[in-house]
This record gives sequence, structure tokens and C-alpha cells, in this order.
Amino acid sequence: MHMPELITQSVAQYEIASLRAGAKSRSPLGDQGESSQGNRQTMPLFDTARMTRNLEAAYSEMWARQRLGGRPESFAIPGAS
Repeated sequence: MHMPELITQSVAQYEIASLRAGAKSRSPLGDQGESSQGNRQTMPLFDTARMTRNLEAAYSEMWARQRLGGRPESFAIPGAS
């Protein structure tokens, strides 16, 4: 979900930005609510089954590394991005 207009430097700025977004539309979330509904069909964040598989794969990888005595370090799950 891409909403750069809601990136702010303070809580006060965020409140103003969110009120402006809501004022543009009859939807409670303004235009962001409408665009997020479209994103649900295409963005990986909303693919619960895929997110679950990737999270379980990450847990399995961490467990395997720990069992072999490996130190914590960054890694990537292929196809998870």
C-alpha cells in the first residue's frame, strides 16, 4: 500500500494529514480506503497464505541455524519479497 502523503514528522502532522485525507472522500479512510481495497487483490501483504508460508519458512530456517550452533544473522527466504 503506497500512501506517501501520510508520512509525517510528528503526531500533530499525522493527525492533520489523516483529517485531510478523510475530508476528500465520503469513505471513512478517504481515497486511501478506496486504494487499499484495490491493493487487497494485488499486494503480497494481503496474501495471508503466502505470508504464513514465508513466516513458517523463516522460523524453520532460524531453528535450523540455532540447532547447528549458528549465530543470529540476516537471511532471506527465496520468493518471499
